[in-house]
Amino acid sequence: MVSRAAEKWPLDRPTGEVLGWHPELVWRKWSYTHRNKGSKPKMAHELQRVILRLARENPQWGYGKIEGALLKLGYGVSRTAIRYVFFFIEWATQ
Repeated sequence: MVSRAAEKWPLDRPTGEVLGWHPELVWRKWSYTHRNKGSKPKMAHELQRVILRLARENPQWGYGKIEGALLKLGYGVSRTAIRYVFFFIEWATQ
């Protein structure tokens, strides 16, 4: 009589069974279908324009000051998102 643990152990199975489940295991490992099911929403173009306008009108302000001004206007934006707009969005429009 074979124990349940021995039934689950793949090396005790016939060769065809081992070769049957192994390609599926490798495919699941390297297909990356289990990662990043969703992503964060994109920033609205209106918000990007507001960030760039605040930066142009107040050149002394840093990321933190712009973040505070946006919070007062009702926009919850991180400093990293503001930096992203400066470097990637502004350069793309120039």
